[in-house]
Formats: sequence, structure tokens, C-alpha cells
Amino acid sequence: MTTPPTPGLRLAFTLIELLVVIAIIGILASLLLPTLGRAKEQARLTRCRSNLHQIGIAFEMYRNENRDRFPPQGQSSHWKSFQYGGGDPNWKFADNLGTLAATNRPLWTYIKAAETFHCPADGGADPLTLTHKFDDTFRDIGTSYRYNYVPWTYPSWHTWQVQADATDGLAGKPGAWVPDPARFVLLAEWPALPYGGTDPMSPSQPPDPTWAVWHFSRSPKSLHSVSAVPQKVIAAVLFVDGHAVASDFGKVVKSNLPAEPTATCVWYKPWR
Repeated sequence: MTTPPTPGLRLAFTLIELLVVIAIIGILASLLLPTLGRAKEQARLTRCRSNLHQIGIAFEMYRNENRDRFPPQGQSSHWKSFQYGGGDPNWKFADNLGTLAATNRPLWTYIKAAETFHCPADGGADPLTLTHKFDDTFRDIGTSYRYNYVPWTYPSWHTWQVQADATDGLAGKPGAWVPDPARFVLLAEWPALPYGGTDPMSPSQPPDPTWAVWHFSRSPKSLHSVSAVPQKVIAAVLFVDGHAVASDFGKVVKSNLPAEPTATCVWYKPWR
């Protein structure tokens, strides 16, 4: 026996009511997605700071076993700032030939987990002086973080002061050589300092200024014009004293002298 419907009781939504519900859900989603995106980016930065902290401990262990001296710079004509630790480079590209294998890098003894050297927001770069572009620096050369033994701004940007050692800089130096360990940058993500080099094999070519933007940005990850650089350029850095932070380098990287000291960062030691 079928029970008759209760008078006045509707058994379904009208089309208009369904459309209203869908619209409300869409509005709520549009409000939540930016928040979720920022939370995801913040989690990536937290991961990067953790990575850098662990690598900083490895640097300290290396110095303890090497008369307090920092690791040497890498070999080959490219990527000397990226051969201190991490994974194997991608040797199928000519630019990467001659770079050190993971097991031959100075920090291999102390950190064998290559992912520790991988920034989850690594968006790679496209330097015009290389024969290939890459969307993940870690996958290409073995680490996302650049060893700041010397700034890599020359010749697009000169340093205001003469460097104490423009060739080796921090590499191979004892800890006492560093003027301010709490401000002196040891490792940094690419976005913290724009690349301004030329191809060592073709020094007559014009400089190749390359900016990278990895965190909190919808712009292309690799830029070749300062006018295209967004207002904020967030990057994680590790200092010689072992602490790691994430800072906004937007104003600095767009200046004519991006490697000059600020209240929080020192990129090189001046000659005195």
C-alpha cells in the first residue's frame, strides 16, 4: 500500500534552488582556494627552512673535520656553486658535463638523502648562456640551493666594494674569515640573488641577467627583464651561523647592486 504524500511537503529542490546552492558553493570555493594556496606555499617554505637547517649542520660537521674550513667550490665551467652536496646532475646535457657526482661532493659523507637538497617550490630557470633550460634545478644539477662562496652577479652587476677574494671567496676559508656569521649568506635559493654571468666558454657574449621566482607567484619562474620581476620575491636562505629564514628580496633583486649588504644579509667580504 502506497502512503500518500503529506500535504504541503515538497519531495525535491526546484531548479532555481539548485542553482543558488551551486553558486554559493562556487563563491565559498573562490574564497577558500587562495587561502589554501598560501597555506601550501607556506608549507613549502617551512620545508625549505628545515632542509637548509639540516644542510647547515652538515656544513658544520664538514668544518669540524677539515680544520674549520668551508668546502671548496665545484669543478667544470658551469655550476660551481651547486656541487657541494645533493644528488647526481643530469649528465645528458653538455652544460652539466664534468660536474661532480653526488658521492664526490664534500657533504656526501654527512647527508646522503638527496631530497634534503630539494626545494619543493623549485621552478628552475632559463639562463640564456646555457644550452638547455630546466624547470627544476635539483633535477638538473642535484641541489636547489646555491653555495654562496662568491656572489654570482658579475658582470651584469658589479659589487660596490672590492671583494676580499673574488675568485674563491668563502670556499676553503676558515670560520674566522667570515666578518658577520649571523648575516653572511651560506646557501640561498636562486630567487634571492639574480644570476648575472656570462658563458665562461664565450666571454665575449653579452651578460645574461636571469631572475627566478619560485614562491608565492603566478609569474613565469624565469625572467630576463627587471620590469617583469614581481613586487615580492620570496626566498629561503641559510646563514653561516646556522639559522635559516625566508625573506622578501623583491626590492633588492631589482636594484643595480643586488649583492650589497643590507641590515639582514651579507653576500661577500670586502677587501680592507
